[in-house]
Amino acid sequence: MATDIEPMRMGLGRRGAWAALLAGVGALGVVEFSVLHLLANGLLPSTVALVIDLVVGIPTAALIVAVASPLWSTHRLDRTGLHLRFGWLAAIDIPLNRVGTAAAYRPPVQHPAQTGLDFDEKSSTWTAIRSPSSALVRIDLTDPIPARTQGWRRVTARSVVISVDKAEDFRTAVDSARAD
Repeated sequence: MATDIEPMRMGLGRRGAWAALLAGVGALGVVEFSVLHLLANGLLPSTVALVIDLVVGIPTAALIVAVASPLWSTHRLDRTGLHLRFGWLAAIDIPLNRVGTAAAYRPPVQHPAQTGLDFDEKSSTWTAIRSPSSALVRIDLTDPIPARTQGWRRVTARSVVISVDKAEDFRTAVDSARAD
């Protein structure tokens, strides 16, 4: 494997679709917390109301931060491999010698790309798309690779579909790193 590869960070594509999803999740979380806070403070002793605020508020805030994490996440290519991250929600580390092909991807009309995470059990395809209107890349692997999706779910992937800022630049960087 090459030792002179310059570490490179690549974005996950446009943020709009994921930001809209985050806004919806955040709004529901705030409404849920607010309603429970008002009910608990109106009907229960203050100590019990505080406990309810903590039991509901902390996990709600953690969920909102976890869902927001793909907004600042990047993919990274270095001499050890390709490190694909979807914030705190998903990750896969692919050694360069396990990359079979990396190509621009156009999803079939019957199965359009959608914002979010997915793992198809039949094809063992791990998918992390921040915006379906961004460039998409499919990476076929020579051997199965362990991956994490949906927060903590462990899977074994044979291929990967991701959104990136510039598919051609991403593909060229991966092919160049593999050739070194």
